Amino acid sequence: MINSHTFLIGILTGILTSSTTTLLAIGLTLIFGVMKIVNIAHGAFVILSAYLLYVLEDTFHINIFLGLCFVVPAMFLVGYGTYWGFLRSTSRRGHTMLALLVLYAIAKVIEGATTVLFSATRVRLAFSGSEQTFPIFGFALPSIYALFFLCSAVLVVLLYMLVYFTHFGYEMRATMQNPTAAHSIGINVPKIAATTFGLGTALAGIGGLAFGTTNAFTPASADSLVTRTLLVVVVGGLGNMTGALVGSLCLGVLSTLTTLLWTGTWPDVVYLLLLLVLLLTRSQPGRRA
Repeated sequence: MINSHTFLIGILTGILTSSTTTLLAIGLTLIFGVMKIVNIAHGAFVILSAYLLYVLEDTFHINIFLGLCFVVPAMFLVGYGTYWGFLRSTSRRGHTMLALLVLYAIAKVIEGATTVLFSATRVRLAFSGSEQTFPIFGFALPSIYALFFLCSAVLVVLLYMLVYFTHFGYEMRATMQNPTAAHSIGINVPKIAATTFGLGTALAGIGGLAFGTTNAFTPASADSLVTRTLLVVVVGGLGNMTGALVGSLCLGVLSTLTTLLWTGTWPDVVYLLLLLVLLLTRSQPGRRA
């Protein structure tokens, strides 16, 4: 059993550590909202971003935060090109299952390529402030989690402004609601979809920084990321940015408390069981998805 002191630390830590999942989930939910497909290659894009930052840091001695200036635009282009090169024809024909298979193949290609280039040895992005802590309510919590939590909060606000207060956001929301009607009023739906996919992949680039500085990773780390991110999106509602934020906060707390109660692989087991229950519950007739 855990005492009240440890329980409160677990809640605070869970809220702060949810920032990484928030960054991943928002990108995933944006893509689903426009394209109506789950980007199962999202985790692979995150790990690819982390390795790109690792190369910039280890080989060219570029600070990882400065490296985002290179990685984020590069990942946007990767996502934009992925849509036009592999997903355009499948989405145009409504072949959702084929699109999922294509994304799965892309994820495995990325995993194989990074394994060949970097091996399966665990690496971690170096950050000088990773061991620093800050006091809150008498507790000492890692400063790096607070930093990423603030960054994710700012990013959520910026994305909200982009979606609801710009012309691009208007076209994106129209495409989310009814692609056929959006096309009939002159919106270039494929371009909106490609840009949204690129934007979601760029967010995976930022998530790569958050994940790589707080976790040791290998090319195979993408699999667990997809599971957790998908659970956040299911909890918050597919295509719902606010829901993705709330879902990541709740699951961050759940993960931390589970880790305090049980060691080993129990947190992953709880994630999978919760995902199964939610999918079964929301797939029942008469229930809202």
